Amino acid sequence: MRVKNLGYSDASFIIRGRSRSINFEPVKEEIELKAGQSKTLAFRPQPSSPPLIGIEKYYSFRIQVQSSKGASQILKGKVSIRARFSIRQAFLLLILLLFSYISVKASTPKVLEILATDTPTPTITPRPTITPTPRPHEGEVLYLSFDDGPSLRWTEDILNILDKYHAKATFFIIGKKAKEHPEVILAIEKGGHSIAHHGWSHSSLNGIGFDAFTSEVYLTNAALPNNAALCIRLPYADEGFYTEDYAANLGLEIIWWDIDPLDWQSPGQESIEDTVLSEIFEDAIILLHDGGGNRAQTVAALENILQELSGQGYRFEALCNE
Repeated sequence: MRVKNLGYSDASFIIRGRSRSINFEPVKEEIELKAGQSKTLAFRPQPSSPPLIGIEKYYSFRIQVQSSKGASQILKGKVSIRARFSIRQAFLLLILLLFSYISVKASTPKVLEILATDTPTPTITPRPTITPTPRPHEGEVLYLSFDDGPSLRWTEDILNILDKYHAKATFFIIGKKAKEHPEVILAIEKGGHSIAHHGWSHSSLNGIGFDAFTSEVYLTNAALPNNAALCIRLPYADEGFYTEDYAANLGLEIIWWDIDPLDWQSPGQESIEDTVLSEIFEDAIILLHDGGGNRAQTVAALENILQELSGQGYRFEALCNE
């Protein structure tokens, strides 16, 4: 990638690779550029756990460019990797192993001869074996996340749907709302979901000092359970030059997302469903909302999304449980 300083003065830039499934080399690059100067950098994304058997898989990643002047840009990309063994190769290997086993067994001399008697042996007709149809994404994991709650109405509806499909999710909570509705926070906790930070007042954390950032976190901590996840999602995805350092100093990991159906704009139930189902891939983080407005479309879409993806074999886990 090529980084260029489009400003009118010298600036420093930090370039980071971001992904839950990709390792970057280097992890972070820092450069100084004069006004109008550019530099080409090479990042090598490599999936952290390439598949052993299967077909070519695609992994999404982001590269963030952060200027010391406060500007930030996130570039999206995908990298593919082939499994070490194709399904055909694995199948042939299995056949060879099976053939080898049968050959060895056939060549083993019988130690005991069973003598036949005049007593007839009853014939038992075995029941037909029904082989279940394999689901295409059996055991693959997805992550549902909900921002801007809790809400007295919509969060409860979402919890009921999640429970119906045995799905776990992560709720990024606004501290003020958590203080107003502790009973909803308790319901999320009892459901086995993760509860994480989304700021005290849902104001941007970009450009504020460390003391102000700490205040947003500590005020929210007071309204959340003691076992709240050590994760934060930035309001408006607005990250400043020092935001990641501030979060790290407080032991918090910043969580982004992979699929955003823009449900907060109320684009329609079908639009929300189509975006999620058409962009889905293993380990994807899905961004939805349980607060901040009327979330009837989100609730209706969630039911169909979970029904479809659960039927394909996906399972849903909560983030930040490590």
